[in-house]
Amino acid sequence: MAKQACSELVCRVAASSNNWLERDCKTWRFSAPQPRRSAKDISQGAKMDKNEAIKIINGKLEKNELNNRNTHFANLNSAKDVWWFDIPTSKAFSNNIDAIHLLVFHPIETKIYHMRVPTEVFKKNKDKFFIRTAKKSISLELSAKPAGFLKDVRPGSASFSFGDFVQ
Repeated sequence: MAKQACSELVCRVAASSNNWLERDCKTWRFSAPQPRRSAKDISQGAKMDKNEAIKIINGKLEKNELNNRNTHFANLNSAKDVWWFDIPTSKAFSNNIDAIHLLVFHPIETKIYHMRVPTEVFKKNKDKFFIRTAKKSISLELSAKPAGFLKDVRPGSASFSFGDFVQ
C-alpha cells in the first residue's frame, strides 16, 4: 500500500484502485469512493442568496462595487444545468450604468462566478440575445455544462459566451 495523500486530520492509503483506507489519527476505516453527483442533484439542496453573494464578492474585491441595482444573481436551475437571468433592457442598454455584474453560484464547486459585463457589450450585441418584449428584458440561460460553460443557450439566442467576462 502506498501513501496517496496526507493531512493533519486524514491520511488516505490506496487499498485498491477504487477504494481507500482513511485514518483519522486514531482509527482506520474503509470508505468506497463517493459517486459524482450531478449539478441537478446538488442544486436542489445547495443554494445561496443574492445579498450573501454580493457580500462575498465585494469582500474579495475589497470595495463595495456590487449592489442590488447593478448586480443580477442566479442559483443553478434544478430542471437543467443553466443559470437564468432576465435583465431589464433599461439597465442593459443604459448610458448611466457602466457594467452589469452577473453572479452565479455553482453548487458542485461551491463557488461564485462573477462576470462584469460592460453595458456596451449588450448594446453592440443586441441581436445576439433573446429579448422578451413583453417584459422588456434580455433573457439569458447560461450553461453550467463544461462544454459551453457560461454560454447563452437560450433558444433564440446566438450562443453568446460570457466566459471572457469572468473576474
